[in-house]
Amino acid sequence: MIYMQYSEEFRRSVETLKSKADKQSIDGAALARMDVAMNCLQCHQWVPDVMIADIGGPFDVSATVAVNGRSAAPQAQKEPR
Repeated sequence: MIYMQYSEEFRRSVETLKSKADKQSIDGAALARMDVAMNCLQCHQWVPDVMIADIGGPFDVSATVAVNGRSAAPQAQKEPR
């Protein structure tokens, strides 16, 4: 599933950023930060073209359906207080 690929790429880029920061590599961290931002942009360009079906809860992304090229994704529901 495409969402899972984007999610994994994002996690890898964040781990790279953390590694570069731990090594105090300013140039490496700067490039890794750009990679994190690019991963966000790529996913957020994809998201408006799909609807995330709410099958098993507010964050279940086991199914995606395109709806007229626009997103109809539900918002995460907050628990009542």
